[in-house]
Order: sequence, then C-alpha cells, then structure tokens
Amino acid sequence: MRLFLLTLLVACMFLSVASAGATGNGKIVVYGGGGAGKVIFDGYTHAAAGFSCHSCHPSSFDMSRKTLIRMEDHGQAKACFGCHNGQRTFNTCEKCHRKP
Repeated sequence: MRLFLLTLLVACMFLSVASAGATGNGKIVVYGGGGAGKVIFDGYTHAAAGFSCHSCHPSSFDMSRKTLIRMEDHGQAKACFGCHNGQRTFNTCEKCHRKP
C-alpha cells in the first residue's frame, strides 16, 4: 500500500510540474516566424505585465505546444492579436519578429 501511495504521489508531482506552463515566468520560446523573422515570446515580460499562463491558455491558445499563426490571423482578435491590437498594447511587427 505504501508503494502504491508513493508511486501515486510521484506521478501527481510529475504531472503538476509538466503542466505548470511551458512558457511561464522567466522562460523564453522562439517560434519560426517565417520570412518576417523569428518570433520571441518572453514569459517574464508577460508576467511582469500581470499576466499568467491562464490569461491566454486555453482561451486564446490551446494547451498543445504547437502554435501556428498565419498572416491572415494578424489584425483579428485571436491568438496574440487579442491583446496585440494596437489599442490594448503594441502591434508593431519588429517588436515580435526578429531577423538575424
């Protein structure tokens, strides 16, 4: 019985850590960005502005680690552009897209 409870506890700890937010406070993720240059998502910048993972997940982004944003998505109130619309916060291309 103790072995079962210990195994269950370890499994729960693993699942909670694994789902704690792939790009949380202090983490940076780089997306392909196509010809416009790589897109850098900085978790610290968003956390410093008062956002948590649940601010965008799963409402604007699903919980999978694969996100595809097309050019047609720019200017619509979905994905990043729910906030990055030029009114709530910036929508300047160069602030997200970085060419080498």
